[in-house]
Amino acid sequence: MDQIEINPLTTKNMINISVPNGTDGNYKNGAQAFLLSNTGEHLQKFLLTAGSNDIRLKKHKPGMYLLRVETGNEVAVKQIFIQK
Repeated sequence: MDQIEINPLTTKNMINISVPNGTDGNYKNGAQAFLLSNTGEHLQKFLLTAGSNDIRLKKHKPGMYLLRVETGNEVAVKQIFIQK
């Protein structure tokens, strides 16, 4: 099984999300990522393509967030930390 990769988990302004090849064509809504507050509030949605995706987080305040990434057959949720 292919894997979703999210790096780094602690950042000042950018993370990279890698999703398996074939993801954007096999899932009717494409691959998506959602940035959530530590209380579960949806803050931002990102549309992803297969391969490597750079995501800018500079506009968000320092703290702990959850990042939920969904593809057609996989869901990954990771804690990420934004520092300034």
